Amino acid sequence: METLEPGMLLAVDPVGGMVINADTEFNAGTFVIDSKITIAADDITISGAGQGATILMTDASDTTGFNMFQIFGWNNVVLSDFTIDGNQEAIGDFFGVESFSMLGLDINGSSNIDLNNFTARNFGGAGAFYSGAGGSGHDVTNSTFSGNSMLDPGGAFDHANLFFQGQSNLLIDNVTVEDTPLYTGLLIQGGDMVTINDSTITNSGWNGITSTATRTTVTNNMIDRSGVKEQFTGSAIEVDSQVPGLEFTVISGNTITNSNYTAISAVGEIVTIHDNFIDGTAVQGILPNFPNTSGAIYVQDFGNQFSIDHTITDNTILNAGWMGIFYNDVSSSSLEDGSVISGNTITNPFNEGMRIESTLPADSDLLRVLDNTITGSGSHGIFFANFGGGGYLVKGNTIDNTGAGAIEAHNKTGMQIIDNTISNAGSGNGVFLYSGSALFGDKSVIEANTLT
Repeated sequence: METLEPGMLLAVDPVGGMVINADTEFNAGTFVIDSKITIAADDITISGAGQGATILMTDASDTTGFNMFQIFGWNNVVLSDFTIDGNQEAIGDFFGVESFSMLGLDINGSSNIDLNNFTARNFGGAGAFYSGAGGSGHDVTNSTFSGNSMLDPGGAFDHANLFFQGQSNLLIDNVTVEDTPLYTGLLIQGGDMVTINDSTITNSGWNGITSTATRTTVTNNMIDRSGVKEQFTGSAIEVDSQVPGLEFTVISGNTITNSNYTAISAVGEIVTIHDNFIDGTAVQGILPNFPNTSGAIYVQDFGNQFSIDHTITDNTILNAGWMGIFYNDVSSSSLEDGSVISGNTITNPFNEGMRIESTLPADSDLLRVLDNTITGSGSHGIFFANFGGGGYLVKGNTIDNTGAGAIEAHNKTGMQIIDNTISNAGSGNGVFLYSGSALFGDKSVIEANTLT
């Protein structure tokens, strides 16, 4: 075993069993690694001659499996300009299942472990797994994670190509995450302050991106083919954070194509979703079995004691396999600040262009549906489901060529349906307020709409 001492800058051939305590440069070449490499110092950089030039590959004859790099409790480490390859030949028994196993990078209880111009591929577990209390400040940039998490331990979902568990202050920027046939591409479990920018996530068995962290921002990413494992209902982006007071989610500028289930699913207190382009959801045709959670954009609150303030604006949604937007707020929260669904373009959804399930108090004007364009809905343009309540302003929308009616509301009071343009409403009505009781439909205003 070779040990590199502090204060030394060495250019070396990487070998299994190394313990690295100093800035280290790996030589160019392909190197067979037969046991883990341990990083055991703060404030060091390990670099290679480039991702295509320095390649560390698991020994194909290994039958027990090992994690290629281990960093436990050390901080301020940079890995850059080389590739690690699990070789998909290391066989191990993990959760009782004999399959490709082990991690590329096993990072525990450490902060500021940065990856730049780095590739991890072909590992049975995650290409990189960050875990442990107190971990924060990790930057993963200009890197690729490909074909990792090949292990199938009986259907568990907490595996990923790139995996952060309980880590905070994360930056994932210009990262490619591809070919995760069984699990999620990029998974963040817990933690706080996560930013995912300018990255490409493709061919994920489950979700493309999952975050349960508070204060998550997902911007300008390209996500294609999520939920490719046939029995899974995978989303391109799923954010589910349930910590009151820290529920700030922003999802913007993403291009999302070919999602098996939803394109964007967000559960939380203050959610902003804007300027995303979505084409194709429910591409495997299984969504009619799950009609209540299958909007191309799905937003849900999670309780009646929290302030709900959602903004869904200026998104383009094409060819949704079920609904275009599903807004689900049944909290009856007296703290509702006022949600807005506006400026969205929804074209050719299989069912409703927009479905709203909410129990806001009547006359509250706390949910505004404004200036949306909905064309070619298989069912309704905008449908307010039978959950009572009211307090909706529906104004300035353009709805054309719907199968079962343009705007329909069941058992609502205090509806304001104003200045909408409706054409070709199909077998239904331009505007229809249905009431199972004389109390519903009261105090509603329908005026200045254009119907042709």
